[in-house]
Amino acid sequence: MGTFVTSENTSPELRARAATIAVLPVGGTEQCGPKLPCSTDSMIADLCSRHYARALGAYLAPMLPFNTSQEHAGFPGTLSLSPPLLTQVVTELVTELARQGYDKIVVVSPHGGSLWLPAFIRTINHARRDLVVISGGAGAERSQRKAIEACGWTPPGEMHGGAFTVASVAYLRPDLIRPGTAGAPVDTKMKEFAHYMVWDRIAPDGAWGQFTAEDEGKDWAPIGRRYWETFLREQSAELAAHLRTAAELRGIPWGD
Repeated sequence: MGTFVTSENTSPELRARAATIAVLPVGGTEQCGPKLPCSTDSMIADLCSRHYARALGAYLAPMLPFNTSQEHAGFPGTLSLSPPLLTQVVTELVTELARQGYDKIVVVSPHGGSLWLPAFIRTINHARRDLVVISGGAGAERSQRKAIEACGWTPPGEMHGGAFTVASVAYLRPDLIRPGTAGAPVDTKMKEFAHYMVWDRIAPDGAWGQFTAEDEGKDWAPIGRRYWETFLREQSAELAAHLRTAAELRGIPWGD
């Protein structure tokens, strides 16, 4: 659709636009190793949400900059909400959006620790038969595969704060990347235990994924750009199709 509205619009402008789709971004404020800012997840959530809102002609709600980041609690800069509280807050925001006429809502939470989101999506859709709420990650596996192919580079296995995340921030805010190496090779066995402890026991510097001296000499911004431009184009199409089908199945008018 090409246009969207935000909280920077006035209330009369929002009323006149009469959008029925809303995009609700949930970012995160958590440590991301010694090279990257604690706002990394929020930057990515903002990037994704703006593209999705534009593709859907939606209202882009202000970002909630906190998530469930308990695994990073041992590091300064991490501000986390408990899953029940975050679920309650997002439920309240969805209720407010529905009250204003938004009956098709996309919750965008690209933070890898958003374990609360699937249960929330199921619960809110069973509780509210007058609207449809989907995750911004619906169909993302297909978009990710295409984006990786477009990069011509296979990201190394990593959990948090490694080369792939550096490439993403290099594309978005290269001025926020600190010099130096970070992290260590991912011990795949330890992934089985990731939910049982704060990650300083597994990744002492906060980066669970390696960024080497050789990596330091590469230009990561073009890789990040190719990945995200491809991913966002593909994922915007995925979400539009997914949301339309979900709305039809639930009897929610599409509005065109």
